[in-house]
Amino acid sequence: MEQKQAQLRSSSDQPVPQPSIADRYADLLGLLGHRERQGLIVRLTVGYYDGWRPSRSEVADLVAEKLKIMTIEKFLDRQLMRNSARNPPNIADRLLQASRLQQRRY
Repeated sequence: MEQKQAQLRSSSDQPVPQPSIADRYADLLGLLGHRERQGLIVRLTVGYYDGWRPSRSEVADLVAEKLKIMTIEKFLDRQLMRNSARNPPNIADRLLQASRLQQRRY
């Protein structure tokens, strides 16, 4: 146990965070409030252990739906497209741009 803890510390003796399934989506998840973000991380984690490897586009759709930018119906339509080997347009970049624009206004 002590050896494992030692491996999780950097040279400055600060704890090093363990990698998370959500790390690659941090910018998208950052658009959500704390509770919504934690809920989506749990959903990603459970899905990972069930064999789900979401694309960045899928996570962007989930975030857009949580933010009420996309309706659940639109979300489901886009998921059906993915399931039938058609890829809907990726909204991740537009979602991040819209968030930046909104932050500038305030």
